[in-house]
Amino acid sequence: PDLNYIANIYHGIETQDFSFDELGGEEIMWAGRFIPGKGPDLVIKLAEKLQKSVKLFGVIKESYEEWFEENIQKTSKDKDYIKINCNYPREKLIPEFQNSKVFILPVLLEEAFGLVFAESMSCGTPVVTFARGAAPEIIEDGKTGFLVNPSDEDIRGDWIIKKTGIKGLCEAIEKIYQLSPKEYLKMRQNCRNRVINNFS
Repeated sequence: PDLNYIANIYHGIETQDFSFDELGGEEIMWAGRFIPGKGPDLVIKLAEKLQKSVKLFGVIKESYEEWFEENIQKTSKDKDYIKINCNYPREKLIPEFQNSKVFILPVLLEEAFGLVFAESMSCGTPVVTFARGAAPEIIEDGKTGFLVNPSDEDIRGDWIIKKTGIKGLCEAIEKIYQLSPKEYLKMRQNCRNRVINNFS
């Protein structure tokens, strides 16, 4: 309360590296650390519910190896629509961002920023996430993706998607897949503009 506050100075990314692709692809993408707080296990559940292809790119953190084995490896085994990629070099993620339909990171933490949000949007790929931490400052609801309230008991805003939790995430993803090519191209362009204007 006593801070002489002027403005937020956000993290920036190299937008020339994370370059724009106007078309995108058809798969859902997740990237981050393979830990419960980043929600990769929820993404696998979403892929099962929606019957859509998902690709996960993550770093296995020390002390989470057993959790990864139980909640990621075992639950995705024999499901050809789920692709797990471990310890992928960050620069190789750029074409994956560019060629994805939607980026999802259902954070269970109060995310301090979320560089992957900006990286994905810079490439044109809209983001779906829970409205925790800085997510509402990065993602423009309905323009660069969708924000979802974590639960009926944890309402962070009056977002376009009214369902909460996993049901809300499912609805948000379906909404992106249902956009017309013209509407989807507009959303991808909105993503790119948002990053250039705020996070470059």
